[in-house]
This record gives sequence, structure tokens and C-alpha cells, in this order.
Amino acid sequence: MDAVTAPAAPPAPRAPWWPWVVLVLAGVAAYANSFRVPLLLDDVASIAENPSLRRLWPLSEVLSPPANVGLGGRPLANLAFALNYAAGGTTVAGYHAVNLALHLAAGCLLFALLRRTLLLPALARFSAHAAEIAGAAALLWTLHPLQTNAVTYLSQRTEVLMALLYLAT
Repeated sequence: MDAVTAPAAPPAPRAPWWPWVVLVLAGVAAYANSFRVPLLLDDVASIAENPSLRRLWPLSEVLSPPANVGLGGRPLANLAFALNYAAGGTTVAGYHAVNLALHLAAGCLLFALLRRTLLLPALARFSAHAAEIAGAAALLWTLHPLQTNAVTYLSQRTEVLMALLYLAT
């Protein structure tokens, strides 16, 4: 006796390319002027005065930042800063570029999640415009003034990482 199998559900349509491009270009345009901003406030303690960033090995030291540097208890952020330090020392442009890249990755991930959600059968009334709605929401989130500190204030990489990793779960 042959087993009867239900036909597979059709795959979700591919997302158009333009929302990704608009999101990234708008984010770069909005935050590119921050690449020359010097270390501010907690940035000095978290980056310039943080001895655990100077070497990538032993990894246990990188993942155990001193409590007095603002990154105590935040091993992933400290590792990200240590990788930045290994690539460019205390040159601020590299730190700003990584913060912006992480923020744009979170914005793109938000777009993808919203679009997939709007394509669910329960939300069929939105499916025809899922990319536009998701793109607008992700663009608003990416460019919203509340995000400025998370992107331009270097020690707030912890917030950018939190957003990215939360959206990735």
C-alpha cells in the first residue's frame, strides 16, 4: 500500500532586493558622520584603558574583563572590542564601522523576521505587501533617533549586540 503524502507547502517567495539595499544605504548615510567621533565617556575606560583587550590569547582573559572598565560581566562585548583592537588599535573609525555593521545586520534581520511573519497564513491580508511593510518598519527602527547612542557611542556596542542576538533567537 502506497503512503499518501500531502503536497509540500510552496516556499515563501524570495524577498525583493531593494529593501535590503535601501536599509543599508540609509543606515550608512545616517551614521557615517560618526566615524571620526573620538572616544567619549565610558569609551575611554572600556577601550583605551582596558588591559584585557590588548591580547587575544589567553582567551580566558579576554572573556573576563575587569569589573572597573564598564564591560565587567560582558564577555562577548569585550571579545568584540578585543578583535577590534587587534585589527586597528584605538583608531575609532574601525570601532564605529563594527558598531554600524552590527546595527545594520540587526536591521536586516528585523526586516527578514517581519517579512516572514507577514507571510504567515494567519496574516494573509498583509502578504501582498509584506516586503514593503517589513521594510518600512525595519527602516524606522534602524534610523530612529533612539538608536543613535547605540551606534555612535562605542561602549554601547553591548546594546547593539543585545539587539542583534535577541532578534537572532
